[in-house]
Amino acid sequence: MRVRSGADGSTSSKCTGANGDLKGPVDKNRRRIWSAQDEKPSRHGDCLRICTYNCRTIASKADQTILNETSKRLRFDVIALQETKTKETAIKKTNDGHLFVLGAKVDGKNVGGVGFLVHRRIEHLIDSTEVLSPRLAILRLRIDKRTTVSIINCYAPTSTATDGEKDAFHKELEEVTKNERSYYKYVVGDFNAVIHEESPATVRTGPHGIGVTNENGERLMDLLEACNLFHGNSFFVKNVGRRWTWESPNAATRSEIDHVLTNRKWSLLDVSVVEAFRTGSNHRLVRAKIRLRAKLRRRDHFRPPPIRLPRYDTSAMEVAAVQYAWQEAQDLTHDYDLLVNGLLHCATASAVSGRANSRSRIDGNARTLLQQRAAVYRNSASSLLERATINKACRIAVRESIQRYKDTQLKEAAEARASLKRCRKDLNDSRSIIAVMRDAMGRPQTSRTKIEEIAVSYYTNLFRSTVSVSRIPTPTQEVAPRIEEWEVERAIRQMKPRKAPGPDCISADFLKSASHTIIKQLTKRFNKYLDAERIPDQWKKSNTVLLFKKGERDQMKNYRPIALLSQPYKLSTKITLNRLERQLDEYQPVEQAGFRKGFCCMDHIHTITQLIERTREYKQPLLLCFIDYAKAFDSVEHNSVWNALHHAGVDPCYINLLKQCNTDTFTTIRMFQRELRVPIEKGVRQGDTISPKLFTTALNQAMLQLNWDDKGINIDGRKLYNLRFADDIVLISQNREELQQMVEELDDVSKAIGLTMNRSKTMVMRNEWADASPITLEGTTLPFTDSYVYLGRLISMDNNLRAEIMRRRRCAWAAIGNIKEAAHLVSDKKVRADLIASTLLRIRDVGGEQDVNANAGSRTKSSREDAAEDQPRKAEKSQPPQRRHALNVRHP
Repeated sequence: MRVRSGADGSTSSKCTGANGDLKGPVDKNRRRIWSAQDEKPSRHGDCLRICTYNCRTIASKADQTILNETSKRLRFDVIALQETKTKETAIKKTNDGHLFVLGAKVDGKNVGGVGFLVHRRIEHLIDSTEVLSPRLAILRLRIDKRTTVSIINCYAPTSTATDGEKDAFHKELEEVTKNERSYYKYVVGDFNAVIHEESPATVRTGPHGIGVTNENGERLMDLLEACNLFHGNSFFVKNVGRRWTWESPNAATRSEIDHVLTNRKWSLLDVSVVEAFRTGSNHRLVRAKIRLRAKLRRRDHFRPPPIRLPRYDTSAMEVAAVQYAWQEAQDLTHDYDLLVNGLLHCATASAVSGRANSRSRIDGNARTLLQQRAAVYRNSASSLLERATINKACRIAVRESIQRYKDTQLKEAAEARASLKRCRKDLNDSRSIIAVMRDAMGRPQTSRTKIEEIAVSYYTNLFRSTVSVSRIPTPTQEVAPRIEEWEVERAIRQMKPRKAPGPDCISADFLKSASHTIIKQLTKRFNKYLDAERIPDQWKKSNTVLLFKKGERDQMKNYRPIALLSQPYKLSTKITLNRLERQLDEYQPVEQAGFRKGFCCMDHIHTITQLIERTREYKQPLLLCFIDYAKAFDSVEHNSVWNALHHAGVDPCYINLLKQCNTDTFTTIRMFQRELRVPIEKGVRQGDTISPKLFTTALNQAMLQLNWDDKGINIDGRKLYNLRFADDIVLISQNREELQQMVEELDDVSKAIGLTMNRSKTMVMRNEWADASPITLEGTTLPFTDSYVYLGRLISMDNNLRAEIMRRRRCAWAAIGNIKEAAHLVSDKKVRADLIASTLLRIRDVGGEQDVNANAGSRTKSSREDAAEDQPRKAEKSQPPQRRHALNVRHP
């Protein structure tokens, strides 16, 4: 039996277990507080557990893995980490749902860095995270609509720091603590401060502690008074073994320098050291058990685990499909629900569990060493050398285990001729989370609610219809031909594998493995939708994932939205596209090369380079205007698309069906926990195979209104005034006035269908014989440029390929870096040669037909090939002469 002093100064008898955890009822005052919330308030099972831990470093992948693996045996909600020593600030969510908040260290020094490890159980309660400096960070939790918790993580300067550094840190910490408006405040971390148990007891501190009060301890006492905080460690009776938090390198000194402070001392149930938590640091983890007056808010929506794409057995799928009792309904939405239930049943019955991509990165040897380290630290007779040796062995074993796992995955992917890019993506055990976003006024917002509001506002404005386009009435249509099963099978063969499923969880791999009965059911539904010229409501929804492109991460425009549509919906529109593709292609002029069979980028690149070469040869003026539309595919108005299809002669039944596919559609964006609904009023649907055709049809219909037959350059009696590749347009002219008029007229017809030119990216290029007067658009001068990357090729008026070859050289070196690691692992000569042929040589040979000045870069190209062939040279020697000639292999 032990007498324990409570957080409010009262005493009560407690039964203490072998591990130091308190058991039994709490004092009467605390029981009175919690009688309305819990009949057994003494139980700590439903409390909030906030920990603080100086990890010394988690900069490497191995250190983060050790911390994450060790924390699996710890009951915690938040771990405040000090001395992370990471190079840059990052927020990562691991595959098991935990959240890492890592702050950057001090610039130029291997000191500092603070962060948090948040358990997936309360990850949905996070309101905001903010890393203020290498020594301060804040985690804010929203328990319910009225209750908030602020956890301030700090790493104070050591006793050897200057007084100026100490004063600056404590001043900043005091300001941050006072500015926080949460009802519950917890200031935790490594204060490098010691408060002696014989120090004068105040209302802010308890009577318990170890060591001699140092200078930082006095500063800590001043902080308690200034911010009305209470020192949680000193209110609880603990033996010395469960109180010290830091051990000197020679194990001669043990002090309590990691502390827990709070403004609500009655909320503390216990503050104690967790002896079993060891990751190689000379600090020990301190855990505070906290009881709040509000119950923890549950998740708004259940989020399923990451989707794994298994393989399917077609024969087992056919057996399940034949035995399943398929049902139909008159209502299309309910009927589709019945279809999805049947498809998911067949998918579950025919799924074949393949190789587990998510197997542990830590092998048995590393796990054994981690267990041995725990045993060494439990042994009080273990020496410093034993502890240092086992710590080093654990770090090496985990690092080598992670590397072996990576090597195995890359080798298997290379030998199977699979995508190395996808393999590296699967190797990532975490993903980045948006931490801050600037609003429309440019102010940074860290609250998750504010970030979600910014995203909804941005994409709602992006997809809001801004141009009124009158709809051309469609005549009475004929009945469309029924969809045959061979059409469904053909469309399934054209689908790409390994594509993520949409909201209905039907994957492309499942459809590609579909049995005859499944195809029969799909054909029946597609005919029903075609006859009714309607689609189920489930097809109107899409899930959007935001992927960072480049630039500043706090700008919403720098994120690319990727829409995940229903795979059966994409299959249906693919069938429609197969029926309309020839008709839509014949509607396009020869100048349009985008998304057309028999056309490619090289056609336009060759045309541009020949124009530049011939005008330079005959000293004729040439002006090129490269048009760039802002969010072109997301901005075209729906009615302009239907009108264009009508002018193209498409049957009205298909127009009405496509109109239904784009009417009342919406997408959901899940940035954190909630699903954010964004209505879509314009633009073609992203990810739909027919969308590019719809866009080019609308664009061509708009450009048919331009009377440009007398403009451009005369080539064999025909005027060439533009080149198009989807939304990439090049205007061609020989005088400035004509080009000015063409730009203005194109802008007018583009606005009529909802397209807007990007003033900063629309550029003009001219040769030395052309007029140098500026080209303007609504008062804005379009920038002139000496070179422009058009369809992946650097275009310049002097047609000198040295800059282009150097650009490809840089791309080739980047490609070498992507395959170098896999090439070292593969022993098969043919596989290594194929890696070179599929990456480096493909990048080098793009646009090879235009190498009119190839000698200018022959030397750099040769050096690049030699460097790439150093490793797989023996593999290339084994190839036949024709293969070696194709690879440009030169042997001594």
